[in-house]
Parts: sequence; structure tokens; C-alpha cells
Amino acid sequence: MNNKVNKPGGVCSHVRVAAYKSLFAIDDKRRFSNIELDLQIKRTNFEGSDRALYTALVYGVLETKLRLDYLISYFTRRPASELDPDVRCVLRLAAYQSCFMTRIPAHAICSESVELCKRVCTRPKAKAGLVNAVSRKLTEKGREVPLPTRERNVINNLSIRYSISEDIARLWNTTYGTERTESILSVIGSSEFTSRLPLRVNSLRYTLSELIERLPTSIKSIAESKLSEWGLILHGSPVSELSCISDGSAFVQDEASQFCAELLLPKKGMKILDACAAPGGKSFSCAMLMNNEGHIDSCDLHANKLALINEGAARLGIDIIQTSARDSSVFVPDLENAYDRVLCDVPCSGLGVIGKKPEIRYKSLSDFDRLPDIQYRILSNCSRYLRRGGRLVYSTCTLNASENENNIRRFLDVHEEFMLVSERTLFPDTDGCDGFYTAAMIRK
Repeated sequence: MNNKVNKPGGVCSHVRVAAYKSLFAIDDKRRFSNIELDLQIKRTNFEGSDRALYTALVYGVLETKLRLDYLISYFTRRPASELDPDVRCVLRLAAYQSCFMTRIPAHAICSESVELCKRVCTRPKAKAGLVNAVSRKLTEKGREVPLPTRERNVINNLSIRYSISEDIARLWNTTYGTERTESILSVIGSSEFTSRLPLRVNSLRYTLSELIERLPTSIKSIAESKLSEWGLILHGSPVSELSCISDGSAFVQDEASQFCAELLLPKKGMKILDACAAPGGKSFSCAMLMNNEGHIDSCDLHANKLALINEGAARLGIDIIQTSARDSSVFVPDLENAYDRVLCDVPCSGLGVIGKKPEIRYKSLSDFDRLPDIQYRILSNCSRYLRRGGRLVYSTCTLNASENENNIRRFLDVHEEFMLVSERTLFPDTDGCDGFYTAAMIRK
């Protein structure tokens, strides 16, 4: 769990109102958190400590929601799910500030929670008393509340302690064991992990050392990637403050994605298919490894996402990428045996990127039931586009054997013309990157 510390800013009702509105929209209207935060920050023009507090509150509540509901239920003596949604949201904010933040006085948390209730809740007079009473208990005793014991129910313990659905806790506990599951969850919930900024240098313009020399001295730390020869990991520098991104000297890309692109072994003059390409990072990496010589078809099912690829390519000085909207599970006869390399970075459950997308924490496995078959159809179809001797890479950003190893075994059992040459799962706790799976195959 994050022990986030907000920057001092005193009483900030307007920030808490904005945080409430965003959390309510994400929870009630199923909005994506990253989109909601961008919209709210633009709407309010938050800067400095206000922006830092708003972001910490929204992401903090999202990342610890089950733990917060457990605390609220402990003091209300009834399930948090039975509370009115507006009161529950106000109390989640109070619980997060009380139990996971420091440097906010208890009296400020209580008074601001009551004030927030009056401003945003229906029937505020009837609800303010409950908010006041529970807020006080949270500030006084919230950190002392005992969690469910592991001896009694290890899945429930993992779920509440790390605020993750019991389905995901059970899946990982079965696959990796309790100790490893806790190790993964501890890392993806740490501020050290969530605050990292992975960059891929634009090697068409700079070497790694040249880019490092151009970075601001204000950056807290700079480390070279252990997975990619072109990767850097920064701490203490928001994207908005890095001119190297806006001017195309580098782009944001997790080390795991860089590793995946390099696993494809792109070379100058090749013809490559990136079957599920948006937002384009792997296509960009491939183009750079090809020295911008050859041809890359970057496809995506959603035409509205292609602009991201085109804009990114233009900013980076790449002109060998051609984008098109295409369902990669549907065969196109003209493409049969047309490519030297094929990359299938398929749609997945995203269990490896929970640190970036906190909404995934609360998914049930039934939400992912259809994915393995969709992934298999994409892989099987796109394999037909590869020439003999060519290289096929299958990848996901999830930690789920049904979408990873099991799909590859299923594919190889049917497609005897393919040979597995490399298979690897990357883990946040041991590899320091997103959870990611790759399998590289050769067409014989």
C-alpha cells in the first residue's frame, strides 16, 4: 500500500470537492481514472500543492478502496456497500487521509469531511452527523484497526490488505503462492514503483548518454534500464516538465514494452506487422531499431486511436509507419506470407499494469472470460501473414496463465509449423517493470 504524503497546503475544500467529483464519476459512471483526472485538472487549472493533493487523493482512494471500505464498515458497524454512494465517497476520502496520509491534522480532516458532506451530499443535514462521527473515529483509531487474519482466510487477508479483488488474489495465490503474491502486490502499491517514469531514447537522434546529458538536473534519480539498451528510469520528474518528450528526443515506454519490441529482432529493410499497435510505442521502438529503414504496418481495431500513432511518429521523426484500422482476427488474403516479423501484443486483462490502472484491481475473473479466445484468434490469424523463417512475437501486459502460457501451448499444438524459441514472464517485484508476458516463435 502507498503511504503517500501530501504537500502542505492547509484547508483545500475546492481540491476535496474536485476529488469527490472525480471519484464519484469513476465509481458511478465507470469513467477511466486517467481520463477523468486529465479533464478535472484542465477544468480547475490546479497547480502546485493543489494539483499534488488532488492527484494523491484520487489515486490514493482508488488504489486502497477495499481497505477503506473495510475501515468504514468497522466503525459504522455495517457494510460500506449499504451506505448511500455520496456518503461512502466522502468517508473514503476521510479514511484515506486519516490512515494513509500524514501532515494533515485530524481536526482538518474531520471539519473538511463535514463541510464536503454539506456541499455534495443529498440531505446533508441528515448525513453530516454520521460523517462527523466516523471521521473522528478514523482519525483517532483508524490505523489500529485489525485486518482479517491470514490464518482464517488468506484470500480475504490479501484482498483487504492490498485492496484487490478476491478473484485476482486467489488467481495469483494459486499460481505464485502467498509469499510471491504479497511481494508483487507490495511492489505495485509502493510509491517508488508508481512514481517511476520509464523512457525510451529516440535512437534516431541520440545515444543514451547524450539524452542523459540533456535531462534537467532537477530530476531526483536517473537509472539505465536492465531490460532494454535504450531505456531510462527517472524518478522525481513529471512528464510535463520534460522537453525531451515534447521535442521527440524520447518517449514514455515501460521497460517491458521495450524488451518486447527488441525481442522481435527488427532489422533494416524488413517489413513488419504490429497487429494491435495503439498507442504505437512498440512500432516506434521497432522503427528505431530498423534505423527508420523498411516498412511497418501499424494496425488497430479502433480507427480513432490511429491519430496517436501518426502524431507520435511525426514527433519522433519516423516515416516508415503506415497506420490502418483493422480487425486482426479477420484474415486478409493479400497479406498472407507478406511479413518478415509479426507482433501480436493482444488486448488483455491488464493484470500486469494495475499500478497504472487502479480500476483493474477490482475486476472479477469473469470479466476476462472471452479474452483468451479473442487473443488466440488474433494470434492464429496473424501467424498466416508471416513468411517462412520469420519471427512471431506474442505478448500481453497481464499475469494470467490462461491468457499467456496456456494460449501459446494451444497455438503450438495446432500450428506445428511454428517453433517456440523464447518465453518469459516479467514481474514488477523482480524485474522492476510492468507485469508482462512474451513468447517468440519462428515459422519453420
